[in-house]
Amino acid sequence: MFKVKSFDVNHPNPIFYRKSYTILNGIWDFCFDKNNKGEKQKYFKQFPEPLKINVPFAYNTPQSGINEKKIINRVWYKKEIEINSLEKDYILHFEGVDYLSKLYVNGEYVMSFKGAYIRHSANITKYLSIGTNSIVLSVYDSLSTKQPRGKQRFLKKNFMCWYEETTGIYKDVWLEEVPKNYIESFHITPNRDTKTIDLSFKFNGINDNLTVNISYKDEKICSNVYKVSDSIIDLSIKLKEIEEWNVLDPKLYDIEFIYGDDVVLSYFAFRSLKAENKKVYLNDKELYQKLVLDQGYFNDSLLTPSSPSDLFKDIDLSIEFGFNGARKHQKREDDRYYAYADMMGFILWAEMPSAYKANKKAYENLRYEWENIVNELYNHPSIICWTPINESWGVYLINKKKKERDFVNSMYDLTKSIDPNRFCLTNDGWEHTKSDFLTIHLYSQDAVELNDWINLALDKGIVKSLLPYKYHTYVKGFNYNDEPIIISEFGGTAYASKESKDWGYGESVKTDDEYINRLTSLFDTIKNVKEVSGYCYTQITDVRQEINGLLTMDRTPKVNPEIIKSIQER
Repeated sequence: MFKVKSFDVNHPNPIFYRKSYTILNGIWDFCFDKNNKGEKQKYFKQFPEPLKINVPFAYNTPQSGINEKKIINRVWYKKEIEINSLEKDYILHFEGVDYLSKLYVNGEYVMSFKGAYIRHSANITKYLSIGTNSIVLSVYDSLSTKQPRGKQRFLKKNFMCWYEETTGIYKDVWLEEVPKNYIESFHITPNRDTKTIDLSFKFNGINDNLTVNISYKDEKICSNVYKVSDSIIDLSIKLKEIEEWNVLDPKLYDIEFIYGDDVVLSYFAFRSLKAENKKVYLNDKELYQKLVLDQGYFNDSLLTPSSPSDLFKDIDLSIEFGFNGARKHQKREDDRYYAYADMMGFILWAEMPSAYKANKKAYENLRYEWENIVNELYNHPSIICWTPINESWGVYLINKKKKERDFVNSMYDLTKSIDPNRFCLTNDGWEHTKSDFLTIHLYSQDAVELNDWINLALDKGIVKSLLPYKYHTYVKGFNYNDEPIIISEFGGTAYASKESKDWGYGESVKTDDEYINRLTSLFDTIKNVKEVSGYCYTQITDVRQEINGLLTMDRTPKVNPEIIKSIQER
């Protein structure tokens, strides 16, 4: 039974919970298809002599059991499952597969799908039979810069701040048992000011009634029954009194939907967001954001945590260091990460992993995945800001080319059309168009220089970069209009316990004292600029060749977290 604060950590989508599910992770048959002959030879009917792979880990990781470092673009998976009854329907979910996939069940083609960072689901009931059934998935990936990559490298070796690619299944695969008529999707939109909850549903099949039960701290406070006459409905519920969700002080409500034989459990929270006079307000109180950059990479498994507890640990450690939120950078994380943030009162910025080509196909791919990401994560109260573009990646000539500005603005408009109640930051770092925040990335390691760079950005609209480029805060035709100002990347101080050829920003520090003194000066510089309403420190962990984390890649603190917390709280 789902309960806020004690959710089922095995369930891949805890904000949309049904009891009847089966995790299909573990050992699958696997093969490489180096010569692209699998379809012609019908691997989906007769699988070749297989390797074994530990799903959901990518084949180039130690956790997969294969650990093949050569880049092989086409791979196949096979899993046999037992079905004892066909009285209900079965939905097969792939939480993350990179990048183009074809699904077969019992030798029959079911569907194709694309996108590394979104959930893919298929009702496979009509392809099943009582007894043993085979699921086969073919996957094609590449180093193409037209597909959303995030921090996956597009060269054959790691470079700068890009790391190993991820091909194939890298998130949970699971089977969900549902009635013939079931809830397909829902959005929950609480309104703190009016004490109402707006609900929108999409149904697969129509029953007569929908029951909505709302509880707080195990006490039922509302139960309503609604007639359902269409596959899409909207309704609203008003409460007499409410409790608010706050930073590190979350108040969450359980909600239950009963639709015929379908029972879905979820949760929601009341909180309000607004920006006024260069400040961010949460529940009408000023919110100073103390964020940390989190890329979500793991030493032996890349984008995949070994277990959900690894994700929770990253949030717990971030709080120990004194941060009140994270900018989840260039990754759509496992949904349990967002659920745990909801339950800890840990604020999040959700960001689209970038493509690196400025053309129509890349923009189509970005727009497609981004629309799905916003819809899939919509119900999580911890998310306060959407970020579709970072540092002009994929829109390199945005200051010169109208079509690139138009694309970025279209991403803002798309985001706001789905979710007008959160902030949208269009191009994090510089060269803003439409945007609810003005954000600046500054990586000077000298406090005096950092202060000068901040003033240059605020007074002249010029963003200094350690690269041989000069950026502007806004592109032509767009100007500052009292948006909150956030230094959304800074620090990046390199510190390794031994001599290293790896990199961070600036000259690496050599001792704990030097590290602490530098961080103190950088944090103090930003906090002393009254126009700035928050920051994001780079970063929570080392990632491969980047040694600028507060933690090593295996999550060992470089200095006592209490020291960093005290610096932030001064």
